[in-house]
Amino acid sequence: MKLILTLCITWALLLTGESLQCLTCTDATCTNPPVTCPSNSSVCQSSTIQSSIVKDPSVSKSCVEASNCMTPLNVTTTQLSVNLGFANFRQTQLCCDQDSCNNQTLPVPSSNGRKCSSCISVLDKVCNTPVDCVGVEDNCIHVNVTGAINTVLKGCASSSLCNVSVITSFLPPVLSSVLSSDVISALGFNVSCNTAPSTGPVNSTAPSTGQGTNTAPSTGPVSVVLMAMWLPMMVKLTF
Repeated sequence: MKLILTLCITWALLLTGESLQCLTCTDATCTNPPVTCPSNSSVCQSSTIQSSIVKDPSVSKSCVEASNCMTPLNVTTTQLSVNLGFANFRQTQLCCDQDSCNNQTLPVPSSNGRKCSSCISVLDKVCNTPVDCVGVEDNCIHVNVTGAINTVLKGCASSSLCNVSVITSFLPPVLSSVLSSDVISALGFNVSCNTAPSTGPVNSTAPSTGQGTNTAPSTGPVSVVLMAMWLPMMVKLTF
């Protein structure tokens, strides 16, 4: 009986020793000791988010499932970033698979010297207000919006957003600060991009690369992850 008990305790200790340990906190200093992650969380994550809704950067460090990572393991990058003038969102994210590897607090992206034309509101038909691009926002994005409202969205964006399937999942959470969910669910998007210039005239149009039209879903592969992080920070307004 003692032998069986000893073996069980030894086995439990071995399993605990193999479990990943990550820092978990929601502040930049993060003085909490590492915690042992549950079996379904195989990755440590450090994330810094800034948006037009929450001006101060929001820091989060935790154990997560690998499916919650939008970046390759052990690579720091701003995967999704957009500035439409009246609304912006950017995230710097690190996912890693070593104990306490998420100890660093990631910085908010700074200006990269590029500029694009943007809109002062969701119903701005002119959209010729210059806006500074930051971080990996290396494209001027042009989005035609149809459906419940017909309008144009312009601004800076990371190249990862120059795809209709991605933008239709990404924009609903961003627009939820100024439009109701009923309006957003009835929208369609057509997107195009061109490289944002670092000098010279501000781009206000974009070529036809990456174009397509699709009805924006209320959830999707990208938006499920993003909305879980953003919606607690957003204040809904009715259009």
